[in-house]
Amino acid sequence: MQYRLILSGGRGYRRSWNQRGQKNRYKTITAENPMYKKRIEEIMILTLTPNSLSCKFKRGQNLPQERKKLLLKYLEERGTSLDLLSANAIRQLS
Repeated sequence: MQYRLILSGGRGYRRSWNQRGQKNRYKTITAENPMYKKRIEEIMILTLTPNSLSCKFKRGQNLPQERKKLLLKYLEERGTSLDLLSANAIRQLS
């Protein structure tokens, strides 16, 4: 699994204004344009390759018994497949 991260300080286009404060057309950002040269030099492109993945599940282990019963009731009432799987996992840990 590989992730590509692009960090940039600006957007692809910037609105310019003329001396009267009226909007002009968008100017395309290019490396040759001196207005954007510094920003373009600040862009960093990284490729991240994780060595491992881990996760943590919260299944109501620290909930008081009454609160846990209420949670199970709401999960079962809503009744989606994920809700029912969650309710079963919570019961197994109780």
